[in-house]
Amino acid sequence: MYSRILNCRLILILSIFILSCEKESNFIPVTEIELSKTSLILIVDSTATISAQLRPLDASNKSVIWESSNLAIANVDQNGMLQGVNPGTITITVTDKESNISAQCEVKVVKWTIFNEINGLVENKINYMAIDSKGDLWCCGDNISKFNGSVSVMYKRNANPSAITVTKSDEVWFGTNGNGALKFNGIEWEEYDSNNSGLTDNSIISIYSDFNSEILFSHYNRQTLQGTGISEFDGINWKNYNSDNGLIYNNVYSIGIDAEDVKWFVTSKGVSSVKDEKWTSYTSSNTGNDLVDFAYLVSIDKSGTKWFGTNLGLLKFDGKSWISYTSSNSEIIDGEISAITFDKNNNVWVGTVSGISCFDGTNWTNFKYDNHPLIDVNALVIDSENRKWIGTSKGLLLLED
Repeated sequence: MYSRILNCRLILILSIFILSCEKESNFIPVTEIELSKTSLILIVDSTATISAQLRPLDASNKSVIWESSNLAIANVDQNGMLQGVNPGTITITVTDKESNISAQCEVKVVKWTIFNEINGLVENKINYMAIDSKGDLWCCGDNISKFNGSVSVMYKRNANPSAITVTKSDEVWFGTNGNGALKFNGIEWEEYDSNNSGLTDNSIISIYSDFNSEILFSHYNRQTLQGTGISEFDGINWKNYNSDNGLIYNNVYSIGIDAEDVKWFVTSKGVSSVKDEKWTSYTSSNTGNDLVDFAYLVSIDKSGTKWFGTNLGLLKFDGKSWISYTSSNSEIIDGEISAITFDKNNNVWVGTVSGISCFDGTNWTNFKYDNHPLIDVNALVIDSENRKWIGTSKGLLLLED
């Protein structure tokens, strides 16, 4: 009798062991997690959902855990739904409970603030913009105004400004369409035209202030509609130069000066540079890059690299090579480039009629219609807090990221 009971017990234990082995042998672990997005831009107070596909599809256990690397920036529930809290960049991680396999998504949370005539601006149209040492924005539409982040003050009504620059001593210079140049030193205004100064013409295309507070102007003639070269003012003396001196063409769209005190002029027929009266000109024929002939905007970063805007894309010149970034060979937003500037990390920010692109040298981040509230970027400046101010035809945008 005892032997029978013992045998029954042994059979029962053996059956349980066999069933357990069969169960373990049929268990299919997760080997990979594929996310619907590996990066995204999320606006503060908005939501988005990331879905996770576990592979193989017939995995035995598909329970996962969602986690945010910083709940103060964005949180995530266990269904993969995100909510933006504050500006910043975080990582969302989803992990399979059984296999510990995980996948990640980088989330940039941004905050947009819109300013217009209803909540602080003198006028909605902002074509040109510059920032002074106090962080105040000088805005040019039909008028000239200054915006301190909450209130805008009118300075010149119907000034018809065409360009703006702020010197290192905080003098603000404005070019106009037909009325010469204006200077504001914080107390009083001075007017300069072809009658009382060395300006070659009263219609100014672009204006630039160098490290020594010298001011450079490019002009065109309102009768002939042709460019008339450059006027330079050091505070006392005026100097003029044009194609007779070495400039490739008199129609100058944009001006820049690098840390080596080389002056750069973007014309409608190529790019010219000059230092110590030694001129060098660049076109598609001597650079091998077709975009050089289409450049109309220049901005120079902290490392001295020259960045040129065209209606076909972005052009980079590091002193040796000319590199093009277009919609066909990069992720830059397709559109006519209207502004180029740089943040505290020397990332290049590009404004276009289609939105904004940021390039860190490897990766592009784009702010398109679906993640920014206004379009048609005319001007773009970055303040000391790394906040991006965007002037448009419909108001002023503040981007905090």
